[in-house]
Amino acid sequence: MAELCTSFRRFFNNDLKQEIKKLLTIAWPVVATYFLNFVILSESIIMCGRLGKLELDGAALANSIINGFGLSFGSGLVAACDTLFSQCYGSAYKKRVGLYLQQSILIIGLAPFLIWPFYFNIEPILIALGQDAEVSRMSANYVLYFSPGIFFYYMYLIQARYLQNQDKVIVPMIVALIANAFNILSQYLGIYVWNFGFLCSPVCQCLTYALMAGTMLAYILISRVYRETWNGWSLQCLFNWWQFLRLALPGMGMVCLEIICYEIGTFIAGIIGTSELGAQSILFQTETLAYTCVLGFGVAVNIRVGQNLGANNGPGARLAWIAGICCLLCVASVLCAVFVVGKDFIPGLYTTDPDVLTITAQIFPLLGFFIFLDGLQSVCAGALRGCGRQLTGVIFVFLSYYGLGMTIGLPLALATDLHVIGLWVGLLIGVSLICPAYIAVLARQDWRGQARQAQRRVRAASEKQLRYDTDCEEERQQGEDDQLANETTGLLTDRNHRPYEQNQESSPEKQQQHRRYPSNPAYTTADQLVPIRTPSEIPSSLSNAATRRIIYIRLATGIAVIGIFSIGLIIRLTINSNNDQPPSPGGNSSWSNVTYF
Repeated sequence: MAELCTSFRRFFNNDLKQEIKKLLTIAWPVVATYFLNFVILSESIIMCGRLGKLELDGAALANSIINGFGLSFGSGLVAACDTLFSQCYGSAYKKRVGLYLQQSILIIGLAPFLIWPFYFNIEPILIALGQDAEVSRMSANYVLYFSPGIFFYYMYLIQARYLQNQDKVIVPMIVALIANAFNILSQYLGIYVWNFGFLCSPVCQCLTYALMAGTMLAYILISRVYRETWNGWSLQCLFNWWQFLRLALPGMGMVCLEIICYEIGTFIAGIIGTSELGAQSILFQTETLAYTCVLGFGVAVNIRVGQNLGANNGPGARLAWIAGICCLLCVASVLCAVFVVGKDFIPGLYTTDPDVLTITAQIFPLLGFFIFLDGLQSVCAGALRGCGRQLTGVIFVFLSYYGLGMTIGLPLALATDLHVIGLWVGLLIGVSLICPAYIAVLARQDWRGQARQAQRRVRAASEKQLRYDTDCEEERQQGEDDQLANETTGLLTDRNHRPYEQNQESSPEKQQQHRRYPSNPAYTTADQLVPIRTPSEIPSSLSNAATRRIIYIRLATGIAVIGIFSIGLIIRLTINSNNDQPPSPGGNSSWSNVTYF
C-alpha cells in the first residue's frame, strides 16, 4: 500500500500539477466559447418555432444543413491553424504566426465560394431526398439568406484560433457572449416587434457572425496584440499552400465525418418513425451540448502540446497530453454519472411525448458512456492536432465510425427491434475503438522526434517555400547561392572545429546539442545542416521569378473557385428561378417532431 501511495505521489508531481493548472486556465473559457457558439443555432430555431409548425420545420432543417455542411467545414479547416499557430508561437519565430494567419485567411476564405453553389441549389436536393416541398422551400430560403454568414464565421474562427493559441482565451468568450445577446435581441425585435417574418432570422444570424468577426478584428487592431506575431503583409503567404492544406483537409475530415455520421443517424431515425426521430434529435442535441464541455480540454491540450513542441520541449508536450487526460477523466466521469442518474429527468426538458421519453430513457445510460469515451478521444485528437498528425486522426475516425460503428449500427437499427438503440450501440462500439487507438499512437510516439519535426516545420518554412517554387536548373546556375546555401560556419562545427557534414562520428543527438537555433536558424537535410536565408539574401532574379509564377498560380486558383461559384449562381438564376415561389402555410415534415430547448 505504501508503494502504491508513493507511485501515486510520484505520478502527480509538481510538474503535472502545474500543467493541469495551465490547462484549466485555458480550458474553461474555451468551453464557454464553444457552448455559446453552439446555442446561436438553437436560439434561431426557438425564435422561428414560435411562428408556427412550418417555420419550426424549416429553421430546424436549415440549421442542420448550415451546421453539417458549412460551419463544421470551417471548424475542421482551422485545424491547420491549431498546429501552425501553436508551434510557431511556442518557438523563437513568433512572426511566423502572422505569416500563417495571412495564409489561413486566403485559403479558408476561398472555401465559402465552394459551399455557396450548394446552398443556392439546396431546394431540389432536399425534395429529391424526400423532404416535404414546403419545408424544403422554407429551408432553402433560410440557407440562402444566411449564406454570407459562412464567410464571417470562418473569419471569426481564424481570429479566435489566432488569439487562443497565444493563450488569450477570454476575448473570444466575451465576443461570443456579446454575439448571443445581439442574436436574441435582434431576432426578437425583427420577428415579433417589427414583424419582418421568418426570413429575418437568417439575416440576424448572418449579422451575428459578422459582428463576431468584426469585434475580434477591432480588438486585435485596437489592443495591438498582433505586435508580437505580425511582421506586415508578405507575398510569402502565397507560397507552399500544400503545407497548410496537408493539415487543414484531414482536420476537416476529422470533424465532418463525425458530424455527418450523426446526421445519417437522424435521417435513419426519421425513416424508422416519428418517435425515433424525436428521440434521436434529443440525444444528438444533448450529446452536442455535453461535448462542448469536453471539447474545451481538447483545444487546451492542442495549444499546450503545440507550444511545447514549438519550444523544442517534447517531454513537456507529452506532459500536457497526460494532464489533459487527467482533467478529462474527472469531467467526463461527472457527465457520465449525470446521464445515467438523470435518464428519466433530462429528456423531460425537451418534450412530454411518452413514446419519445421511453426511448430516450433507455439510451441515456449508453449516451453517458459515449460522452466519456468521446471526451477521451477529443483530448487525444487535440494532442494529434498539436503534433500536426491530422491525417492519422482522420484515418482512425473513418475506420472507427464508418468501418465499424455504422456497419454495426445501421443493421441493428433497420433490421432488428432495437431501432435507435442499435444505432447508438454501433456508435459506442466505434468510439470504443478509436480511443485505445489514439492512446496507443500517442503513448508510443517519439515526442522528442515530434519536437524536432516542429523545429523543421517552423524554421524551414520560408526556405522551403522559395525552393519548392523555384526552378532547380536556374538555382544550380547560381554558384554563389549554392555556396551560401551549403555554408558551414563556426556555429555549425564540433569541438574539433570540423563541419558536421564532415564529422561522420558525431551522432545526430550530439549535432543537435551543438546547434545554435535563434541566432543561426538551420534545418536538417539528409546529410547537412543548411542555414536559412532571409528573403533579402535570395537572389532577386530567382525571387522575382518564383513570386511571379506563384502569383499566376494563385490567381488561377481564385479564378477557378469563382468559376465554380458562378456556375452554381447561374443554375440558381436559370433552372431554379421558376420554383422560387413564396411558401404557403401548412405542410408536414418529420422535423417538426424535434423539440428544441
